[in-house]
Amino acid sequence: MLEIVSKLSLTAASFHPGPFVRLWGFLLLACRLNCLPEGLMVVFAPGRPCAHQAFEEETKSYGGEIAVDLLELSTERLRLRTPRIEDADAIQSIVTDPRVALTTASIPHPYPDDGARGFILHVQSVASRDRRNLAMVLLDRKDVIGMIGYQIKDMEAELAYIVSPVHWRRGYATEACREIIAYIFGATEAEAVTARAMTANTASEAVLRKAGLRWQSELPVVLPVRSGTFPTSCWRLSRDEFQRL
Repeated sequence: MLEIVSKLSLTAASFHPGPFVRLWGFLLLACRLNCLPEGLMVVFAPGRPCAHQAFEEETKSYGGEIAVDLLELSTERLRLRTPRIEDADAIQSIVTDPRVALTTASIPHPYPDDGARGFILHVQSVASRDRRNLAMVLLDRKDVIGMIGYQIKDMEAELAYIVSPVHWRRGYATEACREIIAYIFGATEAEAVTARAMTANTASEAVLRKAGLRWQSELPVVLPVRSGTFPTSCWRLSRDEFQRL
């Protein structure tokens, strides 16, 4: 979500050929972005103005629509924005790390040389309100530390993300998930946000739970890129449930 370099499933589970964020469509037509073992919860403030609302209002004051390639969301510590070519080295470094690739549904390992550049160009070309892939950027240092995105199909937005291992267990994934979920329900017609995760990836399941999603079911998912079948948990947050958070 995000269609990241090879699309990890936001919970290391987006593996089956379903409506998931197609990150590296140009490389892997069904790439999925999945969440890495990321960590601690960041306090969520229900009812606070969403950063995307302020951005949209500012844009509208000039009488224009929001350019999809200019969308930016802000949290206490992160800026979520469309990736740029200059982000290629940082993204390449993240997806080539086996700790990231091997917990995803379709990021190949080893990863193609310079694959991140093609991924970025693809993401820029397909961006729309129903399909976003945003870089996670630290506000204080401007470093790209991951990707997050979603794709809407049948009125449900499937969420996905990856985070650099250097920044695991600091609450960044939870923080980014909460912000993009607020954006989805505030700016799109989606009636629910869904995600999947390998059951072995308990940290990813914890992120989804903290972001407000609820466990729905567990099923085995065949992952050709990982050469096996993996137990996967399915998660969901409806619009009504979100409004009650």
